[in-house]
Amino acid sequence: IMNLRNKLINNIKANRVEYLFLTIIGILFYCLNSLSEISWDDYYYMFICKDAHFFGDYHREYVQGFADVIRSQINHWNFVNGRFIVHVIVQLFVCILGLPLFQICNSIIFVLLIKYFCKLCIETSCRDNIAYYIFLFFVVWGLLGFMCVGLGYITSVAFAVNYLWSSTLYVWFIYN
Repeated sequence: IMNLRNKLINNIKANRVEYLFLTIIGILFYCLNSLSEISWDDYYYMFICKDAHFFGDYHREYVQGFADVIRSQINHWNFVNGRFIVHVIVQLFVCILGLPLFQICNSIIFVLLIKYFCKLCIETSCRDNIAYYIFLFFVVWGLLGFMCVGLGYITSVAFAVNYLWSSTLYVWFIYN
């Protein structure tokens, strides 16, 4: 146990710049996220998709539970597009789990994206230099289009799950 404790302390000391940076980014991103509400595509995911006119103003029936999510996404698969997994996640957060839980999860996912992107790009010997982290943060921010499209997309459930979460998964696969 003592050896494990020493290893943990040494790991924290060796990566303190990274941990500090990621903690600050996580807190700031959560604060930004906490200002968001249901918007854009998120609104449409509150309803069961019944046919190809998913975005029309008729056939409105609210999603009431997990069975409705599955039924809606089967129809979405058949009539709109095939992004079944991400859209199930979107409907779960928008209709069942709620925005506060999404905001926490989205902040964690964003921090993981920054973490793995930095690990891919920064040599171990340079990890004490905060300038690398700040530069790479803005690279990621720009690559995801947040600067171009506006901050509203960052906190949209549909955009975040489709693009931010998927990007994080891709970078994680490359890193590992």
